[in-house]
Amino acid sequence: MKDRTQFQVGGLRDIILDELATLDTKRPVTEVMDAVEIEHKPDVDIDRLMERIFQRIEKGALEVFRSNEGWALKSWAYSHILQDEIRSATVYDDTLLQGLVSPIEEWQKEHFDPLLNFKRKLTLSGKKDGYIRECMRVAVWLVTKYGKKQRYSEGELLEFLDWLDKKYEKKDPDTGKKILSSSYATKVHQLKTFLDSLPEDERGHRQRLPIDTLPSYPDKYNQPAFTNEEIESLIYAAVMDEKPETVLRLAIATIYGCRVGELAKLSSESINLNHNDPTIDIPTEKKGRRVPQPIPKELVPLFSIPLEPEKGYRIQRDLKRICRKATVPIPYWAGIHCIRRAVVTVLYSNTDLKEISIRRFMRWSLGGRGLGVMPRYVKTPAEVTDIEVLNKHPFLPMWKTMVQFLPYLPQYQQMNVQFITIFGKS
Repeated sequence: MKDRTQFQVGGLRDIILDELATLDTKRPVTEVMDAVEIEHKPDVDIDRLMERIFQRIEKGALEVFRSNEGWALKSWAYSHILQDEIRSATVYDDTLLQGLVSPIEEWQKEHFDPLLNFKRKLTLSGKKDGYIRECMRVAVWLVTKYGKKQRYSEGELLEFLDWLDKKYEKKDPDTGKKILSSSYATKVHQLKTFLDSLPEDERGHRQRLPIDTLPSYPDKYNQPAFTNEEIESLIYAAVMDEKPETVLRLAIATIYGCRVGELAKLSSESINLNHNDPTIDIPTEKKGRRVPQPIPKELVPLFSIPLEPEKGYRIQRDLKRICRKATVPIPYWAGIHCIRRAVVTVLYSNTDLKEISIRRFMRWSLGGRGLGVMPRYVKTPAEVTDIEVLNKHPFLPMWKTMVQFLPYLPQYQQMNVQFITIFGKS
């Protein structure tokens, strides 16, 4: 087992030199990296060899964790290099991993990092976290395939575009013919944004995509939405047969029209039931204004159910399971946004609410040309318009009815004392 001092700065270099001294044939250096082979030659360039090892560790972190930052290097090193040493240590600390990663981080500082450069530019431009995350995803894919460069060859970019095209290929379910994928178009536009962030060459030219025009978005997006009857079927099926926290998320989705990312972040800390005006503070995505929204008092027992953050894909999976139970058809690519569209549709079509009130309730940005200067002059507080929307919300009567069933269902009889107490007072 390696002594931890061997993993201080320079320790990797010493280990490789020790290995070279004992080798007379090509074989893996298993103590350092299974994928790196050292060929025993008198004129071996140790600096170039170390760079290969650093590149391999960095590439491993990119492949597994989609990042080449320090935390990702440490995680990959723990899984592939030092796991046995750390497990056998009497007291775990970060010394072993930091000692291994330190020389890699120093090496990174000496070389241009297109990922760090790109992330800095997006952050300093004030881009939202979600946008940065999606743009970084396609940049990481490119860098993982072809390495950290200031410029990528035409062949590399064409091969990468072909890979994206196959990854996001979509076919018409009726004809079986290939159709334009909005996901592919989005990724190509994000790739262009990454290439635009790279430095100019010696002639002042920027990196360009090797195609004449960017793919356009489809004229018609598939935007399925549940009908009012389907929403009511989902509510009934969920209340009668699903876990309480799943039911609460469905209630929040069908009342407030949340995005899946917003539902995923929600927890009981976002719900305030300790005063006469209960509220929920939904962590809005995109440009929506974050303001707590009122909770109908009849639904307070439901909103007292303990809630923890959940993975978005699990929320989507839960919805598909509820759809099967309620015999509600749902396209395989659709999800929570079907509910969001249903909420918007029903508020516009089935009520006499003003557009600005609905926009505020959905926490949409009030900028842009659609409403002109109206938002500047209409000063009605969002708290007032939210109550107006809830009073006319077509899905609320169903929820108020179903809440009355909760005390009689077995999955709710084991709930905490707070739930029972609140229900008794409602």
